[in-house]
Amino acid sequence: MGHAVRASSTDHYPFESIVNTLAPSDRYGSRPSYWSSIGHSDPNAPETLIYKLKADLCCITEINIQPFEVYFHRGRPICSAKSVRFRLGHLKSSREKCNLLHFPQLQPADDKFLWTYTSEEFQMRQVQLLTLLFPTQVILLTKLSFYWWRHM
Repeated sequence: MGHAVRASSTDHYPFESIVNTLAPSDRYGSRPSYWSSIGHSDPNAPETLIYKLKADLCCITEINIQPFEVYFHRGRPICSAKSVRFRLGHLKSSREKCNLLHFPQLQPADDKFLWTYTSEEFQMRQVQLLTLLFPTQVILLTKLSFYWWRHM
């Protein structure tokens, strides 16, 4: 992924922001590195993460997800979503393209995109690394954004 664009909510911004999900480690310096949503009273309320992909042409066959292992809590629990779904697409307006990286991080942005592919819903497990295989290759030929839909 190229750039973190937006999260639907963030608890303790900027310390638990979407930007942390791009770090190759679960720590950034001396701090833990993860994204955390504010949460919701409805356990089925979706949360979203939107990314700009690195390339204009992408062939996606699998996605690896590394849930956060809370290494500073007893038992080192793993914080994982119940399920995830992926959407790929592009900005609705060409005027918005130059603003893609400048949207205020806390402003909703889902409605600014046209989603051209939606995956099946993948059930998550409480494991350190999960590889999700797409049933067919997904090829997209536009400036893409990556949308992560997460159940709490």
